[in-house]
Amino acid sequence: MTEPDTQPCVRGRQLTASTAVVAVLAIPVGLGLSIFGFFGWCVGPLVLIAGLVGQRLRRGWGSWAIWFGVGLTLGALAYITTGLLIPDGPSSGGGSG
Repeated sequence: MTEPDTQPCVRGRQLTASTAVVAVLAIPVGLGLSIFGFFGWCVGPLVLIAGLVGQRLRRGWGSWAIWFGVGLTLGALAYITTGLLIPDGPSSGGGSG
């Protein structure tokens, strides 16, 4: 009797770990793109949608684009949340006058 092949399981774990790294590294990119306003906020969902289309068409880049889009979207949400939670300062303007 032969031993079961464990190679696909190891490959799956490596692929999951690398896609998680891509998503985590995309968060600061999404945070940086959010400086550009609405355009920066839309990049993440657009990449995510492109990844879903690629996954549906069975393209190799589809799953990578999904996770990259998730990271970009999380970065944009972090930017928006930070902007809502941190006050801009005095409403009448700063200064010591």
